[in-house]
Amino acid sequence: MILISKKLTGSENYASWKRSMQIALSAKNKLVIVTGDFLAPEDKSPLFPHWKSVNDMVITWILNTVADDISSSMNYMDSAYNVWYELNERFSVISGHKIYETQRDLFKLEQGNDSVEFYFHKLKGFWDEIKALEPTIKCTCGAIKVWEQQVEKTRLIQFLMGLHSSFTAARGQLLMMQP
Repeated sequence: MILISKKLTGSENYASWKRSMQIALSAKNKLVIVTGDFLAPEDKSPLFPHWKSVNDMVITWILNTVADDISSSMNYMDSAYNVWYELNERFSVISGHKIYETQRDLFKLEQGNDSVEFYFHKLKGFWDEIKALEPTIKCTCGAIKVWEQQVEKTRLIQFLMGLHSSFTAARGQLLMMQP
């Protein structure tokens, strides 16, 4: 059974593949197998056969969603946690180049002949990818609210910048408004 339609091909699509797998495994109530929160019981435990069955199923789901050249090197691993950990170690390295490419593509994006909805969908995809690539900010001082407002303002400006020229009048009116 294939859990998600995306195939992991390398570090270039690891973040989106991982997120899709996390959602799918969570929906199946199996995410704890790969996170290590539900480790194997003792071999002699009556729970071991059930754990082994679930673990093997999760390994199969993972290997069915990675490229053949990647999965062939993991066929003999006997723990879904180890497979997940190995993939993370191998492909989660976020290079400055990937962040650069995503930011560049975001700033070059324009609506063109696309509908506003489709243009916004593409824009949001870039925002979500950047959010996944950048480390999460942990804040308990309350300044995170101000930062989130600044991010939303920046996103609004990015959206307006890429709109088709037929929206020039509407863009001008929106920019003159006080929030």
